[in-house]
Amino acid sequence: MDFPKSTQELLEKYWAAETTPEEEAQLRAAFQKEDKSAYAAYFQFLHAESAQEMAAPVAPIRQTRVVVLRRAMSIAATVLVLVVAGFMIQRTMMKDVNHISADSYKDPMEAYEEAKQALLLVSEKLNSSRELAGEQLAKTQPYIEIIK
Repeated sequence: MDFPKSTQELLEKYWAAETTPEEEAQLRAAFQKEDKSAYAAYFQFLHAESAQEMAAPVAPIRQTRVVVLRRAMSIAATVLVLVVAGFMIQRTMMKDVNHISADSYKDPMEAYEEAKQALLLVSEKLNSSRELAGEQLAKTQPYIEIIK
């Protein structure tokens, strides 16, 4: 279809979405007269659709809470994993408790000596830490006096 140059330029601008409302009105007016082109049918269709009114207002759609099955399944899987992990941890801890509560020494004197050795080791480490702390405090004493 052969259009005037100005109409062709306006169509190119229209399809590039660069027309002003005035230019679009010019296009509608140009194609209102013509019945044979596809452009005329398009603009006549737009005019007819814009003239229609709604018969009745649309009632707002009430939103309902829909529980999505996938989300529910993921929550159930998470809970299941946590429960299984809890049982496994409890089972492991109970083995350790049962092992600890059993006597490892048959002779009470042997157990006493072993406990005495362990407590002496702890006492020795605490005393050496106390001495080291005292030495470090003595080094910082002059700085404490300056600050006071």
